[in-house]
Amino acid sequence: MIISHLKGEQTIGLYSLDSSGTTRWTVIDNDEDIKDLQEAQYALGQQGIPTYLEASRRGGHLWAFWSRLVSPELGKKILSPYALRYECYPAGDIPDEDGLGLLLRAPLGIHQATGKRYPFVTPDLQPISPGQVRGQIAALSRLVTRVNPAPFETLYVAPRAPVLPQTRRISAANEQLPIGQFLAANDVRSVIAPYVKLSSSGLGRCPWGEQHKHGDRHPSFKVFDSTQKWWCFTERVGGNTFDFLCRYHRLGPGEMLTRLKV
Repeated sequence: MIISHLKGEQTIGLYSLDSSGTTRWTVIDNDEDIKDLQEAQYALGQQGIPTYLEASRRGGHLWAFWSRLVSPELGKKILSPYALRYECYPAGDIPDEDGLGLLLRAPLGIHQATGKRYPFVTPDLQPISPGQVRGQIAALSRLVTRVNPAPFETLYVAPRAPVLPQTRRISAANEQLPIGQFLAANDVRSVIAPYVKLSSSGLGRCPWGEQHKHGDRHPSFKVFDSTQKWWCFTERVGGNTFDFLCRYHRLGPGEMLTRLKV
């Protein structure tokens, strides 16, 4: 599979998380301007965090490699001050068809759409090696320094699980609440299709395009049939079909239930 990716015969996407939900790397993804990543790379270097810049079709990826397994939340917390408005991976908080999170395209393969191979580059955007695959791998093996996350762990405090009052119980009856009944009876596509024109893969233009910097020129709204959820990749908001209707009509849950007569 890896050889096929490197040959451009197929594309591998990376989740990165292992069975315990931890990772060895974190990536800032910028599809707009690689210059922002150059600035982030310099700023992170000043903090003692070496990173490695990979060019992409429209921007680039900035990789940080950890000396031990870390939670994706910790990796994001360390890099987020330098990520501006850009996405950090692993992105398990973004839904996909398998419920695992958004995939990141693996490096060094041939891009299916452009037929080009995008290398790791120096801070002045020159390839780190003349070789396109073996040369890149050899150069990375020499250059990559794994960062000890320990000095930065004080930046991140894991969220504590909420403690429910002793008198509160979760019972089967709760699953039959009106919102739950509505979700069980209505498919995500059937609810959202009147508001968003969806492709066969569930992709469409965000109905809140005015919230986007340049509108929604590249469709960024997607529904996921297997999880019955929706997500806007630009705004980084999503939820179930009831959440969509509340947001679209600007109504609270009670008002929405009244309108739906559930």
